[in-house]
Amino acid sequence: MSTKNFSRVSLFTLQEVIDALALREDLSAQRRLDLRSSLRTFSKALGKTPDQVPADIGALNSQIAGLTAQMVGLSAPRWANVKSGLTAALTLTGAKVVPGKRRGPLSPDWSVLLDQVDDRYERSRLSRFMSWCTAEGIAPADVNQSDVDRFVVALAKESLVERPRAVHRDLALAWDRCRATVAGWPDVEIAVPNYSRAYALAESDFSDAFVRDVDAYLHHLAVVDPFEDTPRQAMAPTTLRDTKLRIYQLASALAQSGRDPKTIAALSDLVAPEAAKAALRVQHERNGKRKTGQLANYARTLISAARHWVKASEEDLEKLRAIGRSITPKSSGMTDKNRARLRQFDDEAAVQRLISLPARVFDNLPAVGKLSLAQALRAQSALAIAILMLGAPVRIKNLASLQIGVHILSIRTDVRHLVLPAAEVKNTRDLEFVLSPTICKYIDIYNARCLPILARGGSTYLFPNTTGGAKTPGSLSVQIQTFVRREAGLILNVHLARHLSAKLYLERNPGDYPTVQMLLGHKDLQTTLRAYVGMESQHAIGRFDKMMADMLEGAQ
Repeated sequence: MSTKNFSRVSLFTLQEVIDALALREDLSAQRRLDLRSSLRTFSKALGKTPDQVPADIGALNSQIAGLTAQMVGLSAPRWANVKSGLTAALTLTGAKVVPGKRRGPLSPDWSVLLDQVDDRYERSRLSRFMSWCTAEGIAPADVNQSDVDRFVVALAKESLVERPRAVHRDLALAWDRCRATVAGWPDVEIAVPNYSRAYALAESDFSDAFVRDVDAYLHHLAVVDPFEDTPRQAMAPTTLRDTKLRIYQLASALAQSGRDPKTIAALSDLVAPEAAKAALRVQHERNGKRKTGQLANYARTLISAARHWVKASEEDLEKLRAIGRSITPKSSGMTDKNRARLRQFDDEAAVQRLISLPARVFDNLPAVGKLSLAQALRAQSALAIAILMLGAPVRIKNLASLQIGVHILSIRTDVRHLVLPAAEVKNTRDLEFVLSPTICKYIDIYNARCLPILARGGSTYLFPNTTGGAKTPGSLSVQIQTFVRREAGLILNVHLARHLSAKLYLERNPGDYPTVQMLLGHKDLQTTLRAYVGMESQHAIGRFDKMMADMLEGAQ
């Protein structure tokens, strides 16, 4: 039977690809066996059989987004081989696939250009695009921005590249550098993409009157007049920053709905019911038309400003409250997404991989000699995990702003306290944690060997940027997530770490919600109950099953 036409057949499932490969006489028996094994292993990793998995690279890419080798129970090299075998099998049976890395020779023109690039990392950033151009028959002299745009679409729809946006940005930056330094490089400018999600316009985009009114309102929230009719507490600095950001995000959303931002003259323009509805509608669309806690916070910000600053009429306030009720999710507490992500920690082995991660990093540092920047950054990430999981499950804004001598206080050589004053805490409650001798040891090593590399001018911040200031919460958060995913194969952000701390404690101390309340700094026990009631139920069911099994064994 001829096999040449199999590359032209549209196959719909991986089982059909497996069947087609079995008939490929142009492949060795071992190659057919390896490719079919990769397809079966890939299907198993998704928890499906091959006949349930589509033979579509774009659909598969979305299904494995975020999966790591550890999550599917494979070694990193084996998982890489499985994905490589998948793309090879799909290519052989007719799918158009962009390889994860360059395969085959480049055209002579592209090869001449790449040979002039000495830096191997720069070559890696460019070679995939050059390989794609070779396959598409595009010469260096003919390349343009539209070709790059098509390449980026192909990455997203026809490859298993994990971070196509990063590949796009790295390509554009490398191309720009080579254009300036490599003789004969095509004089074509490639736009550097900006994938940042800037939801708020700059203050300068709004009227001066609006900016002044917002500043006056924030000052009002920050300063308490003891003679006010309605007693209140001064708003914490972190809450003030969040409030300001939400106000400008809402004003920007109103502008996106069609309103000229310069015509927004005061907060009264933003909290007017029709304007508020228009702004919230934009945010609702951005959230995938879902009711979320973020939308509810936006509504509360508008209602608070309307009531306490604008002094809106009761009729308008009721309209705003009605809008708020319509976009507030019915259930409160932990989101379904976070509950789903916590299930990975039902596996005790996953918990052990996470909490032992700092020890693995610090114990494996070279005993002598200067550390590299990569080693110092790895130790920094490990210290952040040690503090979050073994010492103090604080919020990301507090973690990023920790200062030695301000928040990290030495009591004895082997004892330190992590102290957060109420003004810096979201719920305006003083928090204090005793750090274990193990964490103190990590801090000493980190201070002596890593901080001088990470902040050469010196810094009092525990997690400094290159200039010695504090890393932004967003930057530190991404660093921690990337580190945990790479080193332990787990999905963990700082907020999920707080949930995980509560989960682990409650599984070992069922019903002790007051301790969790104090640990996480919740003002109200109801907040703790809404989020964590029932979290220990699986362990309770396990204990009940064990009791019944023991009773059954005794009866027999």
